[in-house]
Amino acid sequence: MTLKSKITYGLLFLLTAVGLLEIKARADYDVTQGTGTTIFAFTCFTTKVCPAHVMINAAGTEIGTDMLTALQSIDTKAGSALTTQAASVSIGAVGLAANVTNACTLGKALSAASNNATNVKSSAGVLCSLNLFNTTTTVYYLKLYNTSSAPTCASDTVLHTIPIPPASAAGEIGGVVPNLSVYAGAFSTGISYCLVANFADNDNTSAATGVLINYSYK
Repeated sequence: MTLKSKITYGLLFLLTAVGLLEIKARADYDVTQGTGTTIFAFTCFTTKVCPAHVMINAAGTEIGTDMLTALQSIDTKAGSALTTQAASVSIGAVGLAANVTNACTLGKALSAASNNATNVKSSAGVLCSLNLFNTTTTVYYLKLYNTSSAPTCASDTVLHTIPIPPASAAGEIGGVVPNLSVYAGAFSTGISYCLVANFADNDNTSAATGVLINYSYK
């Protein structure tokens, strides 16, 4: 091959590589939407050079290089043009509504000089919270029962016994806030308690006044 031939083939290769001369032209093709509306047109075969891709309408007219403007001019399947919403939206005050339906019921009791046998709920339930405060200088014991009526402290089955620490001196307050994860869901019949002087399950010895029992249940 002569030097002239090499230069000729080299130029042909270079022109083809940069797209100035196409040995094989690409065909024209359109992209349509719905029933045939043209939304993109690619004309390579006619011009031999592919132009930048632009959106056109059914008549072949460019409908804008701004994408939002172009989309707004295209009919949707329902036959109406796309629309934009307001730049800003005003909303009123936002707050949390009280969920009364699922809330726990509050209750409290002040101890008497007795065994304090009490039924809190006469059907299945959950003890949501329990706060015990002792203003006396003597430890007392709260016992929980799964019963639908006031328990018989000397004989009913005790689920849990909670000691209530005494005050360190007269005029002060002792007490305890138990971890209720132990008790939640354990009351299949009802929620009841006794407050007595000793920890034995069958103890029926009266406590004294001066103990505050705060609870909630559902």
